[in-house]
Amino acid sequence: MRNAGVARAQVAAERQEHPAALVELGVTVQRVGGQVEGGPVIKTFKQPNDPDYEAKKNRVLELYDIANAKSTPGKRDPNVVICMHVFGPLTLFPGRGKRGPGRVPPRRGCRHRPGASGGRPRHAPRAFATSFETRRPPCKAGPAGPPWLRTITVRWSARVSSRLRVRKVAAITGGAVAIVQSVHMSDRVTDTHQKALQINLDPRWYGTVAEIGAGQEVVRWFFQVGGAAGTIAKSISAYDMAVSDAVYGSADRYVSRSRLQAMLDHEFELNVERLQDARGDTTSFFAFADTVVARSYQGGNECHGWMGVKFQSRPRDEPSQIVLHVRMLDAEASIQQEALGIVGVNVLHGAFFQHHEPARLVESLLDQLTVGRIEIDMIEFQGIEFRSVDNRLMALQLVQLGLSGAAMFSADREVLQPSEVLRKKAIMVERGSFRPTTVVNIDMLECALAKFANDPGMADVEIIPLMELTMSNLLAGGADVDRRDFLARADLLAACGMTVLISDFFEFYRLAAYLAAMTSERIGIAMGIPTLIDLFDERYYLQLPGGILESFGRMFKNDLKLYVYPLRKTEADQLRTVDDVVVSVELQPLFDYLNRRGSFVALDNYRSEYLHIFSRDVLHLIGTRDDTWVSMVPPAVAELIKRRSFFGYTRAE
Repeated sequence: MRNAGVARAQVAAERQEHPAALVELGVTVQRVGGQVEGGPVIKTFKQPNDPDYEAKKNRVLELYDIANAKSTPGKRDPNVVICMHVFGPLTLFPGRGKRGPGRVPPRRGCRHRPGASGGRPRHAPRAFATSFETRRPPCKAGPAGPPWLRTITVRWSARVSSRLRVRKVAAITGGAVAIVQSVHMSDRVTDTHQKALQINLDPRWYGTVAEIGAGQEVVRWFFQVGGAAGTIAKSISAYDMAVSDAVYGSADRYVSRSRLQAMLDHEFELNVERLQDARGDTTSFFAFADTVVARSYQGGNECHGWMGVKFQSRPRDEPSQIVLHVRMLDAEASIQQEALGIVGVNVLHGAFFQHHEPARLVESLLDQLTVGRIEIDMIEFQGIEFRSVDNRLMALQLVQLGLSGAAMFSADREVLQPSEVLRKKAIMVERGSFRPTTVVNIDMLECALAKFANDPGMADVEIIPLMELTMSNLLAGGADVDRRDFLARADLLAACGMTVLISDFFEFYRLAAYLAAMTSERIGIAMGIPTLIDLFDERYYLQLPGGILESFGRMFKNDLKLYVYPLRKTEADQLRTVDDVVVSVELQPLFDYLNRRGSFVALDNYRSEYLHIFSRDVLHLIGTRDDTWVSMVPPAVAELIKRRSFFGYTRAE
């Protein structure tokens, strides 16, 4: 019995068709004597004695039809079918003197003959045929089965079976054994050893692993679990800069995205060039690369790196790509290397087996790790397999899962790596709901940038403006983020040409600490009067041993300044500026001290006609179809809200 011919062989055997049909399918049932044209001798067939044989046989045939796209799977049918085939019935025992080499002889005085497994408990050899999707195009199965279905031999045991987490849905059918199993994604593999072994045992994937810095920890997993010869075509580690330049071309920075991309492109193209003719019809090629710097002997350096995989999801398909930036947080270099190897295996396993579910792929990146060991602050999906993926949602998920404290993306929807964008640049950030973006939001940022640029210490320094959305604002008291609402806000900010920062830093001192780690230049935060007053609410700092004093010490230690926009809710109200703010009696001296030292900068270059505009009022007007909201937002924002019906907008009759 072999591969896709299993069910067809059973039908042929039951109908007593010409034995040559079974020979053509590569099935030998029972050899008695005589000759059959074009194959071995077959005369008799073992008749099934299972009363449920017909039902089981029909279910197997249904599953094969689903796998070959001949029928549509129902609600209870599996999306993936795995076929397994047992080498010989385990009830057959070898006779005396016929034990194979290496078999364990019977114990003295034991009258029982050794089993077919040769005394190795639970280690009967079996063949495992790789999984295939139900939506594969139908192919004609010849003697070796469909071209995308290959058989490999493994030492199967109860331990391995439980680790693969598969559930039996159909079993023995007559004289031959056909086990059809269903994979459930809720029982996904999480162990690193399992993942590396699953990749090695799958004959579809073949490629290169190139690593620079922090050892060769990723490829080590594949060599360690065994079977790497079927997966790893080449492993390379070009540590020397001259050697690295000779292979991948020169680079200004060796731990950078540009170096990683050069590695991925070079190794993938080499695989296709060298191996396409020989195995391109049955193999999906890949190239994995990382360039990292772990903790040095002296210590004190930034421990981070770039990692990615470029792969074909199907033979001769266009390549797809996953790129991410990682930070190693462990205190010792050896432990950082271990964590890096685990992340690399997670990336490869996710690319091969979860590329159709990018959200689950991102979730799996920290399998066998914790957020205290690895931080992933940027991930980008590209290529044909990810053509429908919005990388901004993936950036949001990184922050949601705690993989990173913040993520960034530009106005053209490109995800950014914060340290590369903010390095050696001054930063001006404005926090808000931006639901929707109003003219006040834009005016506040522009006024703050003008004041910021006029500071004597800002001569010849590039300033990066950021609009910040916090997770607390996006969640709005709920359990999950409304993704449509998030994308609407992101698109409106993009229409204004803004770079967006998503952060999990509700407290401003945490935001200040994060930005200070990204740059050595000055930092400014633009805010309104209500937000400044909230800063002096001691409830927000109960978790700190030093309370509000500790939070302000952290926030203002790098000469950070707050640029405060005035407030006037209605035309009849009096204008309130930073000099008019009153806080609690015990904290007023602290407020006055910070104001005198220049930590607060009053924005007096505002446009007075904008002061009465608030996002919540604009949102209400949109819902009531009152078109006066149009003048309260930038023209690009108004056009996009109308065109895409954001925030429940409907055109008035």
